[in-house]
Amino acid sequence: MTTKDKIIAAAKEAGAQMRVYKTSPGQDHFLLETEQLERFYAIAFEAGCQAEREECARRCEEVSVLDYDSVQTSENCAAA
Repeated sequence: MTTKDKIIAAAKEAGAQMRVYKTSPGQDHFLLETEQLERFYAIAFEAGCQAEREECARRCEEVSVLDYDSVQTSENCAAA
């Protein structure tokens, strides 16, 4: 799923209504009420946090594999 697809899915999950306007090709427009915008923000924020946690875990695994004597382990990174 591309980033654009993920954003569209999050907007729909938040209850946004997609509107088609005669603007630039390839641009999608959504109509959101305040509560829907807050839900969309929460969904997007959590997705960003999850991606960051996954990237941190991946990098910690790389460090752990490369340097067995290092104090830094994936468990220490996950706890941080």
